[in-house]
Amino acid sequence: MERLLETLTLRIRLLTPLRIGGGAEGNLQQQLYSSIVAEATLEIRDNSPRAAGIVWRSLPVIPATTVKGLLRATTERIAATLYSGYVSTEPKSIEELPRLLAALHHQPDPEESQQRRSQRLQQLAPLHSKPSRFKPLNGREHALTDKAIAQLQNELEPCTLKPPEDAPRDWAYEALASRYCPICILYGSTHQAGAIRPLDALPEGEPQARVKTHVAIDRALKIKSEAKLYTEELVEAGAVFTTRIHILWPLPTLEEKTNKLCKKLYEAALAEAKRLWRLTQQYLEQATIQLGSGKSRGAGLAKIVVAPYISVG
Repeated sequence: MERLLETLTLRIRLLTPLRIGGGAEGNLQQQLYSSIVAEATLEIRDNSPRAAGIVWRSLPVIPATTVKGLLRATTERIAATLYSGYVSTEPKSIEELPRLLAALHHQPDPEESQQRRSQRLQQLAPLHSKPSRFKPLNGREHALTDKAIAQLQNELEPCTLKPPEDAPRDWAYEALASRYCPICILYGSTHQAGAIRPLDALPEGEPQARVKTHVAIDRALKIKSEAKLYTEELVEAGAVFTTRIHILWPLPTLEEKTNKLCKKLYEAALAEAKRLWRLTQQYLEQATIQLGSGKSRGAGLAKIVVAPYISVG
């Protein structure tokens, strides 16, 4: 029986200095810090232990949102290559539908966002069709689906949620697409929570930090900007941050347990999501990544190692 919950350890080793933005004080761009319990003393009162005092330490941190964003961006780059051949094809079987949805998965550009507003379509990313690809479902303009999936739509109706009142015209389609898109299964969407749930990454030991002075560059003129001297706080290269990632794979709905087609689609989508996650781990182990600010200056270059979490104690 496959596990529904997995826990992994992710270690980030800095190859170049890192800054995760923590606000500014004057012209100093600060590193993000978090207060960590360093030591707690206990005393016994009425035969029960009570906290007598707590010592806090302020340490640099890589927030869970940054970790998840890094993982998601990596997965989306892999998916763009892996599923590129599915964009212009109709699925030959229900098992191919998750791959098509992953190929259609995208963030809208400003032009598409404007089209969506004017046509009363869902605007919050991720999305799984362009306005030009929509087709009315059974002739109903208030129910739209992607053209490539139109032939399967009637069969998929038992797997489709009913839209709320005043919902965008493509709400039911996007809810269905999010449920069975491998990328959305991993990282979530406006319709569901994702399986990948990292925690904040904390440093091993107390990493060294330094302040570096810069001159701001006018990117249009490619010269220094006048009166734009600033400093930033950086964590030195060599520091190692560690976090845990909980992976909570989605359970099947009642329809996915009782309806053969919905069950087949759920199993295919879950298997594809797990395959995509394995490919993401393999990529991270072989490549270097960048996170934080100052990427154009080479800051935030790091190596990542993902391993099973081993509980101690």
